Amino acid sequence: ANAVHTKSSGNPLFAKMFMVLLAEEKKLNYSLEEHRWQWDMDVVRNTTISEGVAVFMMAKLSRLPKVTFEALQVMACFGVKVDEDVLGLLSETEEFAALFTSLERAIQEGIIEKRNGNVFIFAHDTIQQSVYDFLPEDQMAELHFRIGLQLVKGLSTC
Repeated sequence: ANAVHTKSSGNPLFAKMFMVLLAEEKKLNYSLEEHRWQWDMDVVRNTTISEGVAVFMMAKLSRLPKVTFEALQVMACFGVKVDEDVLGLLSETEEFAALFTSLERAIQEGIIEKRNGNVFIFAHDTIQQSVYDFLPEDQMAELHFRIGLQLVKGLSTC
């Protein structure tokens, strides 16, 4: 616990991500025979991780399928959280039809959560900002325009 706390600087999200990294790299394993987690403390202490949550998350995000990352970029345009009904208006269009399916992978990875049955929320605002900052400003402006256009079309049919 002390090693994880030190590596994460006490940040709960960073601690969780560090534990996931250890498991993915097979440095933290669950023994079915002994019914407990096993690790080598020296290996844990020597595991290098990026100095910021944003950089660490970008490494995790870069392993996602392209369609999932693109869905996260759409979601990031709305901020840290967005109502399912708003995304629903987008998903009725051809361009954004796979939005909900694509976000399921992000939920499984712990990048976003679905709360109260109808709100999608990034697990941390740093993740949202990392996703949002990934695209150059002109491409992000174009994405905002396409989203706005689809929302106006969707609202006009209501």
